[in-house]
Amino acid sequence: MSLILDTAYLVGGGAMLPYAAVRAALSARWRAGIPERLGFAPRREGGAPCVVIHAASVGEAGIPKPLVALIRKEHPELEICFTTNTNTGMAGIRKQYDGLRAVYFPFDFSPCVGGFYRRIRPCLALMVELELWPNFLLAARDRGMPVAVVNGRMGAKSCRWIGRLARAAPAILDALAIVCARSEEDAERFVRAGVAPDRVVVTGNMKFDAVNPRQASDRVAALRRLFGLADDARTLVGGSTHPGEETALALAFAELTRRFPSARLVLAPRHVERASAAAAAVEAAGFKCLRKTALDAGSVSAAGAKDEVILVDTVGDLVNVYGLAEVVFVGGSLIPHGGQNMMEPAALGKPVVFGPHTFNFPFESEALIRSGGAFRVADASGLKDRLVGLFSDPASARSAGCLAAETIEKNKGAAERTYNKIKPFLFEGKRNTITFR
Repeated sequence: MSLILDTAYLVGGGAMLPYAAVRAALSARWRAGIPERLGFAPRREGGAPCVVIHAASVGEAGIPKPLVALIRKEHPELEICFTTNTNTGMAGIRKQYDGLRAVYFPFDFSPCVGGFYRRIRPCLALMVELELWPNFLLAARDRGMPVAVVNGRMGAKSCRWIGRLARAAPAILDALAIVCARSEEDAERFVRAGVAPDRVVVTGNMKFDAVNPRQASDRVAALRRLFGLADDARTLVGGSTHPGEETALALAFAELTRRFPSARLVLAPRHVERASAAAAAVEAAGFKCLRKTALDAGSVSAAGAKDEVILVDTVGDLVNVYGLAEVVFVGGSLIPHGGQNMMEPAALGKPVVFGPHTFNFPFESEALIRSGGAFRVADASGLKDRLVGLFSDPASARSAGCLAAETIEKNKGAAERTYNKIKPFLFEGKRNTITFR
């Protein structure tokens, strides 16, 4: 099977080689980690057992954080090595797991995979969400190394193509010692794809365990003063917004200010380099735009007038900005980006509104909607109507915020359940001597 896979990779890779060579020559991003991807990761020294945790990109990097904390607490003798496919994933891992080894995941070509195993010498691999690379799994099976999927998710399309692959080569999924699925639906799809039912368990979504927003009350108070917000200001926060969403929020805010004189708007674009574009959208809707950097520098001051919109063009302030909100809109959702993290404001007890595109957070968004802690809107018009409704009924908005926080809390515990399921394989990996050839 590996020979067939390698042949397919060579044919496909050969066709892509000229393009990849040009991109690598022109872009440092494409050149990053090439030796590691080819199987030449820095050799791990010493005889301590090692657990590999694979997070494909930055979106998966933070998911296993509570699980890693449990492993390090219970098994300090274990080394942990993170792997990732992307530069953003590498940056996210280095930021969140300071001091832990991190390397790029090898190309799924037998010589590259073999080099990775010889140099890293893992005793267990944890694949976050859905990372099933055939040659990597076949090599793990041949070496007697268990592989576990944690926070496992599988969509309908993935179920179909993995099912076809498993029917053609059942040995590929034999390497999976256990799949810890997020939900019953995910578990059912793993089984349908070909994983043995006795190896699939539902442990819940570790993203809820990873939500632990820390606000500094003094910082929230300082922001309130800086932004000129009176104690009775009714503030809408647009968090992690993307192109087009600032315009939608500004138009909705125009209706809010007409009905509620104390309404205020604070915008925090997802990328601070978009500050000028976001400011232009706000001003085109007829509002003044005050940037936080200008407020910090003292070059402007906020009067707290209803025609002022505060634009947060700094990094690291969003969690405290959420503390100012009566209602939060989470961006990346009115456009087909897939949504940004709505769990952080929910955990802070804020009613959350988002658009139709939340495929980055399908389980989380639906859980919040079902509980009554969040609201999905179809478009900019629906956003305006929903915000007017929430501002018109402050008691219901507060109740929704409480339900949002309860939903986050109720769904915690997946990390501990996952740890209990993989614990036997941790011990097995430490006991067994694995031959790395």
